[in-house]
Amino acid sequence: MVITRFFLLLSFIMLTISNVNALVREVGVSSNEMATLSLRMGQSTVLRFNEQPVKGVVGNQNYYNVEFIQNTNDVTIQPLGEVSTNLFIYCKHHTYGFLLKTTKNGKYDDLVKVRWNSRPSSYAYNNKSKKRVTTFSIKFSIKNVINFSVEDITYNSLAKLWIIDLNVNNIGQDDVELKNVTFSITRRNKALQFQPPIFLIEKLKKNDSGRIRIFLNLKIKQGFTLHASYKEANAKVIIPRARLR
Repeated sequence: MVITRFFLLLSFIMLTISNVNALVREVGVSSNEMATLSLRMGQSTVLRFNEQPVKGVVGNQNYYNVEFIQNTNDVTIQPLGEVSTNLFIYCKHHTYGFLLKTTKNGKYDDLVKVRWNSRPSSYAYNNKSKKRVTTFSIKFSIKNVINFSVEDITYNSLAKLWIIDLNVNNIGQDDVELKNVTFSITRRNKALQFQPPIFLIEKLKKNDSGRIRIFLNLKIKQGFTLHASYKEANAKVIIPRARLR
């Protein structure tokens, strides 16, 4: 009987400690600042938005499970390993960026209410999280099928990623399934690493246009070549170093 009471007390203490470590908080995100999330192995963290999440991309997909809860504005994250990475959640009107930090013990985010900061905080402008932006347009095409336009390249020093925004237009006669459009990035014929592209729409009908976003980790700030392929057709364009400021 004494042993049973001891284990009940121990269970209550462990539950209490777990509840103390589980945090509920609110964070602000903007185009110039990301939020850091504290995750813990064996626990799920819920992100709650004020708008409907559409898609998400994780820097290291092998170590995180991300689920979109149907008919809600909630997204759950469950770490599968102690690896830090970044996460971008695409909603109808905004793109939210997060840095994921995972540990085995200690405090973690149980529920995070995410708001969009229409005006970036002074932290975003006065610290290394500041985005440097270059606006321009470089066009290339897969003949008679797809036109591409590199609309913008932005740098986020928190995530240490260059973000390439492409506009794509179907100039052919048939529908284009964007999942069949593939990309590669090279420099001096050597492949550079980048995260899987995000297609904000799945299909382009004739004369339709859409947007694609690519996340690139450049160890050296030099120009590179962006390649696009669709079926057996190919196209490429050189992004000069001067555009990476």
